[in-house]
Amino acid sequence: MGITYETKIQCDFCGKKDEEVKAVVVGINKSCICDQCVEVAAKFLSEDDKEKGGS
Repeated sequence: MGITYETKIQCDFCGKKDEEVKAVVVGINKSCICDQCVEVAAKFLSEDDKEKGGS
């Protein structure tokens, strides 16, 4: 019987664990962001772009 290690991944922005969200993206520097935080960031950037006269 071998030893198994489970890596618990959680979002560095909201702290939710990978089993609490649909997906977690892990960057090359091992920082993590969940799908929910990506959605919030995308909305923020879209609104910011509109305020600055972008598309």
